[in-house]
Formats: sequence, structure tokens, C-alpha cells
Amino acid sequence: MQCVTGARYRHLAPPLPPPFRRPPLMKNILITTIGSAGDIHPFIAVGIALARRGCRVTVLTNPYYEERIRAAGLLFAPVGTREDLFRVLEDPALTKPWRSPLLIIRELIGGSVGPTIAAVNAQIAQRKVDLIVRHHISLGSRWVAQKQNIPCVTCVLAPLFMMNPNAPAVHHPSQSLNASPRIMRMRLAFNKYLLRLLYDRPLNRQRRIHGFPKERDLFRTEIQSCDKVLGLWSRAFRPPIDGDPANVTITGFCTFDSSPAQQADNHDLTTFLEECKQFGPGLLVFTLGTSVVHHSNGFYELAAAAASALKLPAILLVGDAKYAPKTLPQSVRAFPYAPYSLLFPAATAIIHHGGIGTTAAAMAHGKPTVIIPFANDEFDNAARAQQLGISLTLLATRLSAARLRDTLAQLTSQPAFSQAAHALATRMAADQGPSDAADAILGLLTSR
Repeated sequence: MQCVTGARYRHLAPPLPPPFRRPPLMKNILITTIGSAGDIHPFIAVGIALARRGCRVTVLTNPYYEERIRAAGLLFAPVGTREDLFRVLEDPALTKPWRSPLLIIRELIGGSVGPTIAAVNAQIAQRKVDLIVRHHISLGSRWVAQKQNIPCVTCVLAPLFMMNPNAPAVHHPSQSLNASPRIMRMRLAFNKYLLRLLYDRPLNRQRRIHGFPKERDLFRTEIQSCDKVLGLWSRAFRPPIDGDPANVTITGFCTFDSSPAQQADNHDLTTFLEECKQFGPGLLVFTLGTSVVHHSNGFYELAAAAASALKLPAILLVGDAKYAPKTLPQSVRAFPYAPYSLLFPAATAIIHHGGIGTTAAAMAHGKPTVIIPFANDEFDNAARAQQLGISLTLLATRLSAARLRDTLAQLTSQPAFSQAAHALATRMAADQGPSDAADAILGLLTSR
């Protein structure tokens, strides 16, 4: 019997099986975040992008957001209670420039440290966690990551919190982005001292309780002492600046605006948008996001009066029906919630509080804005939008029906605002925020 293994007869031999390749293991990514919807939604957007790349993504946050996280196809792990969240969101101090940071540090950040550490350790015990992605105010997860030698990515949502000595920033309504470098250095030196008093003492107490050594300048350390830093905003809003952490990547805004529990009847909304056409061109949209909305204090009544005086239709996003004005003119309608992606394209102008999520959505849709900042990063976001020529700022402490009407008249009567907003949206159209963030996160895993 003749052998067929020679070159002449090789075509008769059975084909060799392909080389064995072990299927890639699914990476387990744990995301930890706290705060209002503006603090949660960017991480849902990033989580979706990671899940599309084959990762198993768990979002650890307050149970209030469980439904929208699971609806996005992500896993959920609770930290704290719904009551913990609303105790902060409904506290009147939240909208006061000086008292709000104290409230957030004491109740929101400090109150979540212990539960976050316990929840992260539980996740690690349940399954191997390959990487942790965290909001820079979600404390405890970085500590555990360093102790367990797990790669950690810190995400910063607004430029103000990068604390770059070379980057102008606005921390208070009395300040300006046009301050001299010397004034900026003085501001940062004061803020550094203040944060040591407000941040370091209570949080180092928490570190000691949970078995971690003392750290200095914790606010800055929480951002810079990690494997990777992501700035989740557009370079068109604030480009990279010398003095940013060496390991920072600015990805673009990461937006997500679905909330099944709050979803308005889109049929009613689209019907009203059609009705608006009979009132003439122009639609004003008023919103206070998901935190300031609890402290509207007559804002929506002023909004309805200003829209009526300008003879423009308006939509008020009031968060809860109890915050809606008792009576409204025919051309003004209140909705508890509506997706920005559905509503903003129809708007002529958007009036809001300056939260980074709403600011990002208005910019992406190319709409001019009037920003009414109350506290925290809202002053800086408002100043940046005004410097870009797409917005006017009206301080909450100076808010009145007449000032709101006059500011809106200026914004809607000058085409330069709309033109600048449209041009900025065109520049931002190339941004792929969630995708670029996911690539940077997985790139860290590859390098490790």
C-alpha cells in the first residue's frame, strides 16, 4: 500500500485542523458613581460602549437609578438608599454657593465612602474585577483598587475639577475666566487650603476607620493618583492644557438621556410641538436638571411669564408635577420629563442651570442658551459657554421676570448666538465620547 504523505500526493491528505485559540476572556468592569442624574448618565453611556466591546459591566450606584441602568443592558449593584440620595437633593443648601460644597462633602461624598468600600469588596469577592472606573467624587473605590492592585480609571465630568494651575476657572459668581495668572494662582492656593480643611480631615478619618493610611490634598489625589484620568467633555469646550495630569485623555461628552421611570408621554410632547407652530417660530425650553429642580422657588412661574411676554411658546421640564405652575398660558406646557434628544432639536433657545449634562446636550444640538447658575461647577460651565459666544449668564440671585425676559430677548434677537452655537455643534459632531472613553479604558487593560 502506497503512502500518500509525499508532496506529490499531499492534496489527498485530510486538512489539518486550525490551531487552537483560547477564546478571549470577558473582562469584568466595575463602574462606581454617586450624585444626581448628571453624575450617573455619562457612566451609563461609557458602560454601554464597554458592553458593546464584549465587557461585563456592573454599575455601582444609588438604587434610584437601577431601572435605567438595567434597561441599558448593564448589571447593577446598589450603594446606599434612595432616601440617602434625596436627603441631599432636597436639602435647600444644595443651591447655595457657599453651603452646597459643604453639604456634598459631608452628606453625599462622606456618607457614601463606607458603603462604597463594602460594595466594591463584595463585587471583588463575587467575581474577579479586572478594572474599576470611577467618578472622581466616588471615594473608596480607588482605595480598594490600590490595595487589591486593580487598575483604576478616574473620570472627571467638568473642567473645573481638574484643578489645573494654568487653566482659568470660576469657582464663585464674583469671579471671571479673564483673571490674570497671578489672580488664578491666588485662587487655587486659597482653594487648596480650603479643601484641606473641608476634605482632608473628614475623609482621612474615614481612611483610618477602614484601614487606609493618611493622604494629603485628597481632592487632587483622588483625581491624579490612579492609572488613567479621563476628562469626559469635548475639546471644543475646554482643550488639553499644560499642567493637566500626564495620564489624562479628553474624550468628548458622554451623553445618555433615557429614564423609563420618568418618561413623559412622547405622544403628548410631539402633539404640543406641532401645536407650537401656530404660535409662530421659536420655542423656549426651560429645565433645571435633576437636582436644582427641587429648589425651583418660582423659577417656572417666571419662565412662563417671560415666554408669554415675548409671545414665544415654551416647554417647562419640571421633574415632578408638583413643581409645575398651577396655571399656564395656552402656549406654555409643563412636562415632568422629556428626553433632550427628542426635545432640544425643536428648541430655539434653552434656559437651564448650567449642569454639565444639560450644557453638553445644548451644545451638541447647536442651541444658544441662557444659563442661570446656582452653585458648584455651574458658574464655571456658564462662564465657558458665554466665552464661546453661545450663551448669556443670569445669576440666580438676580433672577426676575423682567431680567429673564430681557436676557431672552437679547439672545433670540441676535443671530450671532445661534450661528456660534451651530458652528460649535459642527465641530463637536466628530466627537465620539463614549467610544473614545471605552478605548482608553481597554487600552489600559492591554498595557497592563
